[in-house]
Amino acid sequence: MKEEVPYELIAKFLAGECSPQEQLQLREWQAADVQNSRMMQELTDEWQLTDKRWREPLVYPDRERVWNGISERIADSKRKYTRRFVLTVGAVAASLLLLLGISLNYLLKPDKGGAVVYSSVYSPVGTKMQLLLNDGTRVWLNSGSKLDYSRNYGHTDRMLKLTGEAFFDVVKSVKLKFVVQTGAVNIVVHGTAFNVRAYEADPNVAVSLVRGSVEVAAAESKESLVMLVPGERVVVNKSNLNHAVAKCDAGLDAIWRMDRLKFEDATITEVAERLSKWYGVNIVVTNSNRFQKYWFTVKDESLIEILSSMNRLHPIEYTIDGNRVEIKSK
Repeated sequence: MKEEVPYELIAKFLAGECSPQEQLQLREWQAADVQNSRMMQELTDEWQLTDKRWREPLVYPDRERVWNGISERIADSKRKYTRRFVLTVGAVAASLLLLLGISLNYLLKPDKGGAVVYSSVYSPVGTKMQLLLNDGTRVWLNSGSKLDYSRNYGHTDRMLKLTGEAFFDVVKSVKLKFVVQTGAVNIVVHGTAFNVRAYEADPNVAVSLVRGSVEVAAAESKESLVMLVPGERVVVNKSNLNHAVAKCDAGLDAIWRMDRLKFEDATITEVAERLSKWYGVNIVVTNSNRFQKYWFTVKDESLIEILSSMNRLHPIEYTIDGNRVEIKSK
């Protein structure tokens, strides 16, 4: 007798609310039949593609209350979890994953073997977003960041391409390594949590490890550069692969995913660079003082409030002209 499709588990998985035991049940169901695995992938793709809200900037300030409503529906044992309901829950779950706003662009790229589907996920400047991949791995994308992955993700590979900054909470897999490609270096893991900063304009790639272990390797030669342990950060120069490892507060490096931006011993240039992405503006420092360092946290303050606070810490002058902000150290 054909096993019944676990629509309830799929709905909860799409919403990111499966317990570890439920995730295991769902993976076992997928592994039992190739059709099950294919159906899971199709459902995941469909709820991302079909709902128009995924392609528009949105704000959901009270995500918990929305999900509580969904949970009550799931708890109703009389409800029949149809394919239509799964897609509906998935669409709402998509909105729950928004921190401020997102833009998704799904690209069809034909090759000699036929059409291959590539997903390109982009978080516009000034926004952040969260993804749930079909293996249960969670990804947070920071402002101005892009993530690419193929339709085979979770089946024949777990390879991603990152431009920008992301935090990964990776589900362990014995069969498939999890690889983040940044151009100059690859980050190879099995199951772990770590932050990667690899913006295109930045000469360096920085990797901070929260838990587990990761290997950072040269992209071309595959030569291992370093194995990180929790609480370490490696900074790799893209051009020559020179790198340095240091102790760090890895949680602090990834605090941006919790709608916080924290500066400790940061120069005005470093502050300006990160605030530019945070607020989606172009901040230019025309006269910097490298001896002036900043310690402060951004929560929900406006840019003007932050600039005023900076002025109280170290005297600065600033002018705002549309999307351009100019800062001068006094």
